[in-house]
Amino acid sequence: MTASDPRDSIRLDVKDWEEFRASLAAAMLHAWFLSELDQTAPDYFPDLEARFQDGFGNADALARDDPDYDGAVPIQWRDGGVTFYDRDFAAELAELLFPHGESEGDFRFMAWGLTVVSIQGALEAYAEARDLDLTGGATKAIREHLRKVGGADLDAHTADLLAECEETRHIFAHNRGVVDARYIRQVPNCHRLEGDRREVDIQTVIDFARAARRAAARIRDAERTP
Repeated sequence: MTASDPRDSIRLDVKDWEEFRASLAAAMLHAWFLSELDQTAPDYFPDLEARFQDGFGNADALARDDPDYDGAVPIQWRDGGVTFYDRDFAAELAELLFPHGESEGDFRFMAWGLTVVSIQGALEAYAEARDLDLTGGATKAIREHLRKVGGADLDAHTADLLAECEETRHIFAHNRGVVDARYIRQVPNCHRLEGDRREVDIQTVIDFARAARRAAARIRDAERTP
């Protein structure tokens, strides 16, 4: 007998919840990979940045040799082989992964930040699937929804973590991980300064993921309350 995937449920509430859980697990797996990569391949990040640079150089050389070359950028794999990327896409990846001119730390910095983007994205997707309007921000919308439907409100610690996760996601998505005035204004008890890089580590990810799951569970449980 083939096991069924709960994400294929015809019940939307079950489907939405299982998709949230899967997305959250993917973000945590990303974080674990990053954490252990530092131990197994400490030179991985500068090596990747060098392979991007080589790829653009090789694409330019191929274009000089063949006027009909489409400009695709060949990025070598660490242990052999190569994948060709559309040049615009490769340039966008390079800009996102290495934005600050410090190649050794940049990929690691941005990759950790993207785990927060994934966690926040999972929570917002679940909230929107349950018909919450997130126009004024996810944390505010979730708390207002819980009060409206008579569900248990978020505890203060969870609400603070959600606000910090939401704003951390915002600066990685829009400001390359650099703290801005909005971040300082929106994050409770913020101790960072404008212009700081907002470092993320495995404990940050765990804290944010736990808070996101608690919030999603409150939304789910509020809908089940008679």
